[in-house]
Amino acid sequence: MGALRRPPEEIRPPGGEASPCSVVPERRPRPLLLAAQCYLIAKYVELHNLGAISARPVVDEGAEVFCEGIQDPLGVCFTALLLLRQAENYLDYEMDPRRFESDGAGLDYSSRRAVAAILMLSHKFQSLAPHSAALATILQYFSHTSERPKWRLDATAVCNEHQALEAHLLRTYSLHRLHSESPLTRAEEELEGLMGSGRVGFASALSLRGCAFFLLAACALNPDEDALGNLQATALSTEIGRGVVAALLACTAASARLEYCACYSPDACRAARALLHNAQAPHASWLRVGPYAEVGPAHPARVLLAPETLRRAALVFDGQ
Repeated sequence: MGALRRPPEEIRPPGGEASPCSVVPERRPRPLLLAAQCYLIAKYVELHNLGAISARPVVDEGAEVFCEGIQDPLGVCFTALLLLRQAENYLDYEMDPRRFESDGAGLDYSSRRAVAAILMLSHKFQSLAPHSAALATILQYFSHTSERPKWRLDATAVCNEHQALEAHLLRTYSLHRLHSESPLTRAEEELEGLMGSGRVGFASALSLRGCAFFLLAACALNPDEDALGNLQATALSTEIGRGVVAALLACTAASARLEYCACYSPDACRAARALLHNAQAPHASWLRVGPYAEVGPAHPARVLLAPETLRRAALVFDGQ
């Protein structure tokens, strides 16, 4: 699979340390990374729906509003996306940046194996639990029929290679930092603070958390620019996390045809504007499955992330 190149130079936002997902923004699209990110998200949702891995956190009530796989309730998928962005050198095949292949057709075998290692490592770290299905079974979902081992000895070798790759990633990258300092974690901390002050109720906080992944993933999947990297280059993760919350609070008001702009810093408001811009872009439609779909059973995320709601909420941050 080849050794990793030197990690990309970090960008340090003014007044703070570099974010764990800061990479040098590129002027051109990165088709390979886009395809791999789509593949990672699709496989995470697929494995969750099949019951091979669990995305359900330990909560006593309200889990139904934010525990679907696409909502990334444990932060597994977003942490894996951040790790994938840093370990991009493991990917080997170029493809059209406009083709979002959910079946991995645009990725070669070694790249799909790298995505598998990144995703499974993040899941074990976040859930603090082993996979509910055997590793050999899970790895089959990342390979085509012709690539799967025919003999038990070969299957054992594939599993050993996978575990060795997980270990190498764990030694090379700070998974704990990627998670603990990510914008998604910062958004959770902000929601916790709002609950503690009594400004947001528990049920509302769960509903808002269930929408956070959509906003951040839409930035990561922008095919024309590294929108997530650009945010990280100009603002701290704390401000981006607050921007996520500010955007979702505006969506809550917009869903009732009201206007509301939370009193956050200019950086947080600019982040909210960028997040809402990407959430309305055509590429975000790839994320519209499950509770994020425009049509389906009643669900808070479907209301808060409706196209018209996003449009109304974005108007609040125009000019900021």
